Amino acid sequence: MILGNQVELWESMLVAIKLGAVVIPSSTLLVPADLADRVARGHARHVITRAEDAPKFAAVRGDYTRIAVGDQPDGWLDYRQASLSPAIFTPDGG
Repeated sequence: MILGNQVELWESMLVAIKLGAVVIPSSTLLVPADLADRVARGHARHVITRAEDAPKFAAVRGDYTRIAVGDQPDGWLDYRQASLSPAIFTPDGG
């Protein structure tokens, strides 16, 4: 999760807590090598970042969901689409 102190950060943190997900909070100042290290060592399955930081992930290998806050870069999911999901959610993960 690479977001500044913004609403989407706190929404995402709350969701992660409710799901029991492990969060890897990261600074917006990180460079691609730092991000690659965190994704690899943390076995990240999802990344949420500001749209302007999305290009930093161009060379970060891995099979992870890419979610952007702000303008949607190519190949990234739009964070705003989450508000269109059903209001009732039943977690199916272990």
